[in-house]
Amino acid sequence: MLSSANFTGTRPASGDRVTLCIRPEHFCASDNQSAIRLGEAEVTGSAFFGTHFRCHLLPVAARDVSLVAHMPQSARVAAGDRIPLAVDPTAVTVLPVA
Repeated sequence: MLSSANFTGTRPASGDRVTLCIRPEHFCASDNQSAIRLGEAEVTGSAFFGTHFRCHLLPVAARDVSLVAHMPQSARVAAGDRIPLAVDPTAVTVLPVA
């Protein structure tokens, strides 16, 4: 459940369309107890940037969406891997769809 602080305006009604804005560095391990689990994603590419791995992801449940996530240095990710995807709920911004 997201708090009121996540919404740029009033809370949408059930069934309203919204856009979730998540910065690449706010994705986290799915074993984080407070994380919102988003399902699995396929790694389509990754590169080590010193402080993190920049990963291009294709969510299994939304094949028409492409995501970029910054995974920690300790992550073991390679193209073709499926990884659990989660986000810290305090880092999500919700925008209404006009």
